[in-house]
Amino acid sequence: MSLSKVLGGLFLSLLFVCGSSASGPGSGIFYTLDDLGGGHYQYNYRLTNLSLSNPVSEVTILFDHALYANLATTTDPAPAGWDDGDIIQPRPLTTPQVTGQYNIWATGGGLLIGQSAKFFSVTFDWLSTDIPGGQPYEIVDPLTWETVASGYTIPEPLSVALLMAGTVLLARKRRA
Repeated sequence: MSLSKVLGGLFLSLLFVCGSSASGPGSGIFYTLDDLGGGHYQYNYRLTNLSLSNPVSEVTILFDHALYANLATTTDPAPAGWDDGDIIQPRPLTTPQVTGQYNIWATGGGLLIGQSAKFFSVTFDWLSTDIPGGQPYEIVDPLTWETVASGYTIPEPLSVALLMAGTVLLARKRRA
């Protein structure tokens, strides 16, 4: 199998992981992970509007009730143009069980196509033995409450790999 086919498959796989919606990947939420010790971690998020025609102005990140506890935002103050947001704690022992959420919304116009913002940070207790990974998210239209895009948060090194794979594929295609 040729290198370009392998890279092409990797590129398409990473695009699929980046997010999905009725209109395809519309935004990306990228994160870095800090190990604070003793099963306590911090996600640092960055949001990018990749292709949504309306500004991205409301985001919900979901935290599985079986994996996360004690969510807290550490973003103080909130990034310019954004509210501090709110947290709903995961509750595994209730009926029905409650998935944790971090909701944040723009107080201004939101993010236009191509715009990016260092978004916020969340600390949490991790309840598993492996390392925390990406979580599902939803981009919500604040007027209709419809989900306009959804996907999984992406670790920052993967976003760089995605860009590199795309660049290599484009260069190979031009040579052919």
